Amino acid sequence: KTFCQKNQKIILLQNLGSITFSVLASGGTPQIIAASIPGHNNVIFSLVKETSDNLIEGFEGTYSTSAPEQGTFNLVLSRKLGKYGGHSRKNGDNSYNDISGSLQGPTIKSEDGKDIGTLTEDAIEGSFKNSEGYDVEFSAHRTL
Repeated sequence: KTFCQKNQKIILLQNLGSITFSVLASGGTPQIIAASIPGHNNVIFSLVKETSDNLIEGFEGTYSTSAPEQGTFNLVLSRKLGKYGGHSRKNGDNSYNDISGSLQGPTIKSEDGKDIGTLTEDAIEGSFKNSEGYDVEFSAHRTL
């Protein structure tokens, strides 16, 4: 396996930073080599391969709990594969939690198979009780 001879540096629009990306000629083993995005420390990357018959959609959203707690989340999903995954972060926190689950039509299910929300064309919303017993409400809109 040989990587591209030179890593490809992508300059984000409007001088928002840069990402250096590497991938095999076959499209395998994608990697983020380096990233610089001003104002965004501890950036988390999830690399997902999209194919002509498997569209990957990106969503950004917010959540709030009865704890009270508020935060943000980002996720990617494939309607064809019926899966989603991403990360959530409490406002003001540096750590994050992984989130994942499945889709059955418009129904969003948690990892343990519970119905927690609804997916429409470009939006997600829902609610559930977390492992600590707090009510959680969330909503997101499609960005990619």
